[in-house]
Amino acid sequence: MKSYDLAIVGAGPGGYVAAIRAISLGLKTIIIDRDKSPGGTCLNRGCIPTKVLCHISERYRETDEYKNIGIVANDITLDIEAIQNRKNSVVSQLQKNLIQLISKKKIDLIQGEAEVLKDKSINVKGESSDSIKSKYILLATGSRSAVPASWEVDSDILMTSDEILNFKKIPKTLLIIGGGVIGMEFASIFSSFGSLVTVVEALPSILPIEDQEISSGLKRALTKRKIVFYTDTKVSDIKKNRSSLQVSFTKPDGKSFEDNFEATLISIGRTPVLDGIEKLNLETKNNEPYIKVNEFYETSLPGFYAVGDLIGKTGLAHGASAEGIVFAEKIAGLNPKPLNYNHIPSCIYTDPEIARVGLTEKKAREVYGEEIETGTYPLRAIGKSLIANQIEGMVKIIIEKKYKEIIGISLMGANVTEMIAGYTLALNIESTLEDFSDTVFPHPSLSEMVMECAEKMARKGIHS
Repeated sequence: MKSYDLAIVGAGPGGYVAAIRAISLGLKTIIIDRDKSPGGTCLNRGCIPTKVLCHISERYRETDEYKNIGIVANDITLDIEAIQNRKNSVVSQLQKNLIQLISKKKIDLIQGEAEVLKDKSINVKGESSDSIKSKYILLATGSRSAVPASWEVDSDILMTSDEILNFKKIPKTLLIIGGGVIGMEFASIFSSFGSLVTVVEALPSILPIEDQEISSGLKRALTKRKIVFYTDTKVSDIKKNRSSLQVSFTKPDGKSFEDNFEATLISIGRTPVLDGIEKLNLETKNNEPYIKVNEFYETSLPGFYAVGDLIGKTGLAHGASAEGIVFAEKIAGLNPKPLNYNHIPSCIYTDPEIARVGLTEKKAREVYGEEIETGTYPLRAIGKSLIANQIEGMVKIIIEKKYKEIIGISLMGANVTEMIAGYTLALNIESTLEDFSDTVFPHPSLSEMVMECAEKMARKGIHS
């Protein structure tokens, strides 16, 4: 039996980042992962391949505007085989880079199914069987798409985000069940590719965890692109025909209706992967499937830790990586600062994009009551947005009234996922409205909408 200081189950952004930080601090480390290639859902089936498709779909949609800006380009079509090759080549290159990084850091990596036991031993079943003993164990097994048991997933008609990545044709009609982040990104992608997209969401609004003004703004923008939304609506039945799906919908008042779709994407959330760790009987959070941890990610079983989608805090790759670093530094004897989850940015790669750091207005009112102030500014009022013909968007800034500290920024528009890092730093250093309004922003730039919003809130706006 091989012995280690740290054994990590799962090679996603939580697991492999924790491993690299741990080994840099002198801990003998091994990673066990069921996938043939490390990187977890993010690299293999999530963040990276979907963003390749987002990029391609945005470039393709831009071709509709060429004639309006003096570019003549005829007969522009989609080559699906080339799209898939591009997506797969990006994923493959990053997989190779990650394998080389893990090897260079001298971290052991084995592929197989792990069975984790309370005595801190791990049995691995793969191409060869291994038994491992470790002082600490980090569980970073990630999540998988949630699918009702009665719905039979296949690769062409009824799909999760795993299957739809490998599409062989652009469906004429696509139903997306779920108006969360994954659903909205695929709605944007396939709408740009030419599908007639319908989104059904059981809650009253899409993107319910985002600021209401921002999610409503995105809905308006996508409605202009002929995406149909049914909110406050549930799917009550799905019947497969030979080449399509007959879907029944139900409203809260009991009224129902039906429609047919060439393909359907199930994106009603993700559920943690607990395979191989059931025997630990770890405490979960409030009858949810997520594992309960303390601020340094230790579970109810001493010596066992968990990060990422298993604990259900962010659902974000960079959130899992940050958790992995805090964990590794803690077990190595350092004194890391616990994460401030309000200062972890979230990004949604629709077209237009959404990015946020800090509190939404709803959350801010729950914390501060009426002691907050909000301000908004439209992207269409900014010169660069007209230049680039990217006028759909806005910024919303939230401050607390006493010190006028920024406690939340939400953005919608082109390239806002690149802007948000600077505003995350601003929240980390407790920037105030005055700090923002006194900062000189470059002109012309899309980021000027943030300056304009801050100046307007500080009662010294020039253009507002």
